[in-house]
Formats: sequence, C-alpha cells, structure tokens
Amino acid sequence: MPDQDYLNVDETGTNRTANGSGFGAFRAELYTLFKIDPTRSGDVLIEVLGTEFDGVLGCDYFWPTGVTIAIGVVLQFCWLT
Repeated sequence: MPDQDYLNVDETGTNRTANGSGFGAFRAELYTLFKIDPTRSGDVLIEVLGTEFDGVLGCDYFWPTGVTIAIGVVLQFCWLT
C-alpha cells in the first residue's frame, strides 16, 4: 500500500460487538484491502500505510483527516451531497 500513487479509503463502525470495532477499506487501482480493527482509531492508517506514504488519499471528512494531516498526506475529499 505505501507505494501507491492514489488510494481511496473509507471506514465504518460495526454494531456487532460492544467495543465499537471499525471496518476499513483501502482501495488501490488493482486491489482492495479490508481491515477490521477493535477500534475506529486513525492509527489504523499508519499501520496500513506507514509514515512513508506520499500519494493522494481520497476520503470523506471523518476518519483519516487528523492523522493524515499529522503525517503530511495529501487529501482529496469526496463530494458530500
């Protein structure tokens, strides 16, 4: 994942567990990575992408914003209607 030029990410919480697990999808040009984590933490981005990712990250306004700004990732926000 860290060597991709562009990734699109999205996450959602699950209500199947009491701890509020998160489900994330990382979409590259040729494949998709699904990640289930016990938290909905932005640290999942660093775990999957590392700090060396220097591509463009497409996302909504919720999950990765603070973390990606902190590690210097370029964001492309989706349109909200």
